[in-house]
Amino acid sequence: MFHIFFVRPIFNVLILIYSFLPIKDIGLAVIIFVFLFRLFLFPFFKKSFFTQRKMSEIAPEIKKIQQQYKSDLKKQAEEIQRIYKEHKVNPFHTFLIFLIQLPIIIALYKVFLSGFGKEILDKEIYSFFPKPEAVNLIFLGLIDLSKKSFLFALVVAFVQIFQAKFSSHHLPPQQISSQKSQLETFQKIFQRQITFISPLITFLVLMLFPSIVALYWLTTLIFSFFENFLAQKFYERENS
Repeated sequence: MFHIFFVRPIFNVLILIYSFLPIKDIGLAVIIFVFLFRLFLFPFFKKSFFTQRKMSEIAPEIKKIQQQYKSDLKKQAEEIQRIYKEHKVNPFHTFLIFLIQLPIIIALYKVFLSGFGKEILDKEIYSFFPKPEAVNLIFLGLIDLSKKSFLFALVVAFVQIFQAKFSSHHLPPQQISSQKSQLETFQKIFQRQITFISPLITFLVLMLFPSIVALYWLTTLIFSFFENFLAQKFYERENS
């Protein structure tokens, strides 16, 4: 069922995009697909971004309530819900974009790992869709997307570090006491380590797959950067 409703339709959309390109390049088709997908997701992403910002801003109030009613969990939950309602915050919005993306991402990886050979084309393309004789896997005439690429994986890792630093610089300032607790210090150190450990894991994972996966990952990171920038501008405009 998952293959019928997700994998095969996404495969056909990619091939359809590829068929209409003046330059036949599956890498360009992947980039256009990501652009259209992220454009569709932007309203959800914007809502999630606004929720995260407001959650950060009301965090001191939430912490105060948790300390004030730590022996009365029912009252604590009621007060937290009151704060959420006052600020029009729904914490579940942050999970919505993840839930929408998850099946699409899984399906894309299945498409990439299956490849675009003649046997797959004959089997998966809808009868009413244009079917190319073959699919060009050489991205921009330089990179064979069917093979692993150390350089491509390395570029993705560095872009991920840059994006993480950009995102952290645009977080709202937290109200922190002059004497930091050990927990706050640990959280700061842990977050700093994750900034570098996560790209390393990404690099190691991408080295296991064809570089078309790295191209998808890189394109998604670049569009995510612009999404964050635009969402930040929208948030500043609405709260100025």
